Amino acid sequence: MNGIEKIISRIGDDAQRERDAILSEARERAEAVASEYVARGQELYGAAIKEGAVAAKQQYERLVNTAQMESKKVVLNEKQTLIGEAFALAVSQLRALPKPEYTALLARLAAAASRDGTETLYFAPEDAGTGADVAAEANRLLAQSGKTAALKPGAEPRGIAGGVVVSGGETEVNCALDKLVGETRRELESAVSAALFD
Repeated sequence: MNGIEKIISRIGDDAQRERDAILSEARERAEAVASEYVARGQELYGAAIKEGAVAAKQQYERLVNTAQMESKKVVLNEKQTLIGEAFALAVSQLRALPKPEYTALLARLAAAASRDGTETLYFAPEDAGTGADVAAEANRLLAQSGKTAALKPGAEPRGIAGGVVVSGGETEVNCALDKLVGETRRELESAVSAALFD
């Protein structure tokens, strides 16, 4: 199992535990909401029987349906929160990679984003010290592919939370980790949802 698979496994385990706790709490809240609406519906039903059984039954059914919809909304909101937290955790786990793995990841991102191999690489303030290593590894990857390999680290950090910005001329490619994870969220959200809730 490589490092990314371990991270994904760890993320899955952490997310599973957190999912269980949040879903349990969401179910309790949903049951409380449902109980409240059912109790209110029964109360109205009993009072309305004197005035007309048909009208009371319709009101009761409307309240039960509302309770079910409200319960589903609570669970859906909790699921969306969990999915968002899973993606945020993925970014955190990537940022927490050991330095050699993190440097290799940034180098792959820089090499893939490079158009002509001569761009400048900019990093988050906390990653600025790895710039030379990332540029060297990215240049090695470019050279292996037979491309120009003259990437260099920029002097000033960028306001990103991990990742790299590849800048050359008027073109800039933002490979910030949160941006990349956010872009893949639409593609992966159903798979993450299935992993967390099925």
